[in-house]
Amino acid sequence: MRKLSLSVHDSSREKLIIDLQKAGCLHISLITAPEDETAEPSGLSPVGIELEDIENQIAELEDVIGFIEGQVPHPKVGLLKKLSAVPPTVTYEKMGEVYRKFNLAMNLREVKNIEKKFKDAQNRLLGLLKEKEDLILWKDSGIDLDVLNGKSPFVEGISGYIPKSEEEQIVEKIKGVSRYVEVFRAFESPGDVYLYIVFLKTEKNLMIDSLRDLGFAPITLSARVGDIQDAVEKIDDEIVIVSGNIEIYRSFIVDYSDYLDKFRIIYDYLLIKRERLEGEAKGMKTVSVSHYLGWFPKREEKRIRAILDTYSDIDYTVSVPAGEDAEQVPVMIKNSFLAKPFESITGMYGNPVYGHSPDATAHITPFYFIFYGICLGDFGYGLFMLLVFGFLGIVARKNPGTSRFMALLALGGLSSMIFGILTGSFFGDLFAVYIRIDIIASAGLISPMKSPLLVLYFSLILGAIHLLYGITLNMINMMKTSVVDAIFEKFSWIVFLCGFFGWAIFSWITEMVNSSLASLTPQTGNWIVHVPTLDALGMNIIVGLMLGGMAMIMINSFRKGKKTVGGFIVSFFGGLYSLYGTSAFVSDLLSYARLLALGLSGGIIANVFNMLVFMMKDSMPGVVGWIVAIPLLIFSHLFNLTLSAFGAFVHAMRLQFVEFFSKFMEAGGASYTPLREEGVYYKVTHVKEENKI
Repeated sequence: MRKLSLSVHDSSREKLIIDLQKAGCLHISLITAPEDETAEPSGLSPVGIELEDIENQIAELEDVIGFIEGQVPHPKVGLLKKLSAVPPTVTYEKMGEVYRKFNLAMNLREVKNIEKKFKDAQNRLLGLLKEKEDLILWKDSGIDLDVLNGKSPFVEGISGYIPKSEEEQIVEKIKGVSRYVEVFRAFESPGDVYLYIVFLKTEKNLMIDSLRDLGFAPITLSARVGDIQDAVEKIDDEIVIVSGNIEIYRSFIVDYSDYLDKFRIIYDYLLIKRERLEGEAKGMKTVSVSHYLGWFPKREEKRIRAILDTYSDIDYTVSVPAGEDAEQVPVMIKNSFLAKPFESITGMYGNPVYGHSPDATAHITPFYFIFYGICLGDFGYGLFMLLVFGFLGIVARKNPGTSRFMALLALGGLSSMIFGILTGSFFGDLFAVYIRIDIIASAGLISPMKSPLLVLYFSLILGAIHLLYGITLNMINMMKTSVVDAIFEKFSWIVFLCGFFGWAIFSWITEMVNSSLASLTPQTGNWIVHVPTLDALGMNIIVGLMLGGMAMIMINSFRKGKKTVGGFIVSFFGGLYSLYGTSAFVSDLLSYARLLALGLSGGIIANVFNMLVFMMKDSMPGVVGWIVAIPLLIFSHLFNLTLSAFGAFVHAMRLQFVEFFSKFMEAGGASYTPLREEGVYYKVTHVKEENKI
């Protein structure tokens, strides 16, 4: 990455930003004034760019486009077409022409007016339907809407509900409020009873207060007059009218769909313009000169210089970013063909800080591939994923983000196939037990269900390698600033953990050898006397590594501490406390046991599904059993594949994020987002084409 410091006369500023945006490779950073109040005034002020108008236009266009798209029917597009779809191409010159010739303000105003009327009519229709639904519930209550709404000269009514469990007590108390009260039971719901109560107008206040005290909840029913049947008929007539109005407004909307392409072109045009103005606003200026800070890839230097050299009223310098620029330098990720699919994983975690952390994508590639395979570990599931997601990745090759993610899932399938061969799993034990195929039944070097400890130890060994590799990356990165610090702070832990993990692994191997030899004939078993010699040699190396690492960790504590008696004591206990950090590494290491757990769970579920389906098949006569069993097998294994593949994806990723990245990765770097002519609906070019809009 290269740093560009640029000063340009205001008369050329806008044209220069346009040219740089057309190049599409310069990332502009925000320049701010010094926060130190004691510093001398710099004479700089922000470049004042008004964005409110263009923001409002974009927001209105977004609303209008969404409204028209939501009301105009579109042909259904299949998954394959969606994946392979690429935006149409339009030239920037054509976009500008459409923007200048199209009366945007008038057309937006007209569409917004139709939208308001359309939505008002829809809301009115919903209100009528709700009113009708409510009235129908009360149709057998004998309710008089004139009385309910206070239009009768002497009596008035109220509708509402009370708890069903207290109906008798409350109704009796209501009738006891006045001699001139009538209570009509309309209907009931699971927990409430709905009542219509009629009383004298002169006793209205008394009744309202009494009903409130008794727990009566009033509801507003309808402001109409007459009986309910007449009201419902009038509502039906209004529904017909309002529905007709909605269709009329919808036809107007369909007419405006002819302008949809123009709305989309102008929307993209304004997005590009807004991005340019936002970039222009990131600078600082004096009276007539604006200053900018930008970044571009090294390979684009010749192109950037060619643009800048066409201007006579600018001054610029191109330099290599220094250490103090790290937080501002944007990060552009670049990986090999094999590692590129795994950018989907590192992208979820965040960008590394420039100059402080390496891009982790290439480093997680082999580990994620292996971990995913162990977690899923079935040849049939892996083959299905490889074929399906490999095909979808090819279909979506023109959409890089989607294609990379599909490639990641396809590689996960390939890894699952490899470990499926090692474990002899092909849709569980389907082809080893129920539909026996000898070549599949005889495959498999390891059975996780018969030898779970072997898989557990293998997972922990992988975990140890993973953790040590992460610390090694941190050490290499630290060497850029201080080799001594890297040796004492990181290499010391590598040495110690190699000894510690080696002791655990060596103990396991020795136990396996001894138990294997003990199971042989007594004559052969006599050879076991030579094993302790092998143990002693290995243990000497391992203990040496542990002691050497511990010594380096203690020395590092003394090295960084104060050179006094008190400092010596503090350093001693500080070193011991650092060694206590071994427990954190052990905790991290045990996290890799999830590889065994996920692999076992997926295999066990697959075997259980196979057993249940074939038990059902065997209980049915002849071909009927197969007719039932085949769809059940397909559904059950698809279900298990979905759960297992998702679990493998998440947990293999978790081991990278929590255990691995914490050892060396410093996230939070700025993303490389250069000024570009990039829209949502169209791919923008500068090749003049006579396309009819």
